[in-house]
Amino acid sequence: MTRALTLLLAIAFPAITHAAGGQYTASSNGAGTGVWVVDTQSGAVKFCSLQRSDSGGSDVSCTPFVE
Repeated sequence: MTRALTLLLAIAFPAITHAAGGQYTASSNGAGTGVWVVDTQSGAVKFCSLQRSDSGGSDVSCTPFVE
């Protein structure tokens, strides 16, 4: 699961940060279970992790941004 999350984030976050003009940065939580996403303009933060779906696949689940 850690490899899948790392691969997903390696693909997704560069596209997100580029599209938003570098507004977001992501940092691993250290346990390999998710990442913290920081809005560098407002200081808001959210946590995203990879969750197994009912269909057997995986989905990214994120909390709302909190300031």
